Amino acid sequence: MQCLLPIFCWWCAGPTKSPEDDIGTSPGYKLASKMIRDHQLLGGSMSGPIEFTCGNWVKNNPIPCHHMTFSQYIKLGDKVEKELREDGNLSTNRKKTEKDVDKVIELKTDIAKIRGGASNEYNLRRFGNLRKHMPLIDWDRFFLEVAPPAAHSYFKSDPLILVRQSDYLKRLNELLKYKDPRIITNYVFLRFSSILPKEMGGRYEDVTQDYMRAMYGRQEKAPRWKECTKSTKDLSKYATSAMYIRKAFDKKALYKAEKMLRLVAYPDFILDDKKLDEQYEGLNIDDNDSYAKLMEKVARFGIKYIFKRLTEPVDRSEYDFNPAAVNVTTLR
Repeated sequence: MQCLLPIFCWWCAGPTKSPEDDIGTSPGYKLASKMIRDHQLLGGSMSGPIEFTCGNWVKNNPIPCHHMTFSQYIKLGDKVEKELREDGNLSTNRKKTEKDVDKVIELKTDIAKIRGGASNEYNLRRFGNLRKHMPLIDWDRFFLEVAPPAAHSYFKSDPLILVRQSDYLKRLNELLKYKDPRIITNYVFLRFSSILPKEMGGRYEDVTQDYMRAMYGRQEKAPRWKECTKSTKDLSKYATSAMYIRKAFDKKALYKAEKMLRLVAYPDFILDDKKLDEQYEGLNIDDNDSYAKLMEKVARFGIKYIFKRLTEPVDRSEYDFNPAAVNVTTLR
């Protein structure tokens, strides 16, 4: 409260001036004037230190609809964000943005309406038939750009593929013909951002939690450490499983696993560092990578890994589970 003493003395010294009165033009005078206006100088006794120090600021700065709380720090952050947008010629039109959001919701609703039932999800078709179902997309170009070169010959051979709800693709093709490309682009960005709520900050996490509570009954968010551990385990299942098995498995558990089916314990190669490195060959993580860049590299590695398997024979004895998740019950 030491910093408030000069203001308190000024208040006790005599009648106050109106905030609009000219009390000077220097930066110091202006700052003092603003501090005085933010304080609630009551005519009688003070109802409390919070009301005295922050009363008028709270009254004059209601919490915006897009914030859970509000403070001078958040207000300053909004101001800086606005100035950065203007300096970068990224000015936004709030009404236009709201209209775009309504259009995206409308598109999502239309897509939901044309979806078929689960009973129509198993349809074997030739790869080339995709062009007949949905000619709006250049399927050859898409898969040849996404898949690694090792899988290109597979797609060029016109293989049999599983097309889920082929009629849905035809209906979607007709629907998108009459939609504004801008709205389709916004929808794609929405789908992309929806997989990264934890990386976009607390506001987006809060909205996601509200959705999860309404849709699935999840009452609260998982602790941050649990979310990070789960993400790491899911993105690098063999590497994290090697750490887990070396620490948690004992001879008794290994003996128990040997008496069970071969696909219960873990694949032998994950305890061989050289073979484990070969499993992740092509995934190069740099210390200077941003988090977004790291996630992009992991996603691209996973996509290429899946496509490469299309050119390889099926190994029915392959262990394709996450040992760190499966073996918790084995150790009990």
